[in-house]
Amino acid sequence: MVDLTKSDHCTVRKLRDELSAAEKGDRNIHVFHFIGHGIFDPEEDEGKLAFEKDDGTADLVSGGLLADLIDPATQLRLVFLNACW
Repeated sequence: MVDLTKSDHCTVRKLRDELSAAEKGDRNIHVFHFIGHGIFDPEEDEGKLAFEKDDGTADLVSGGLLADLIDPATQLRLVFLNACW
């Protein structure tokens, strides 16, 4: 059995809340699959994924910030990132 949660408008806060709920035992999250846009920022020499802000504009999330978000999520077994620019 699979419980799939799809979010067309994923904010950093929404991801943090979902992962936090999983850590509290409110739900199980074993896979995080991101499908969206991304960029490479040559000034910072790193890639960024385009999440959304509450107003619907792009929130460019660095790999470091994403790692900080998912690091405490001990239930996660797979993080699959699929992005284009």
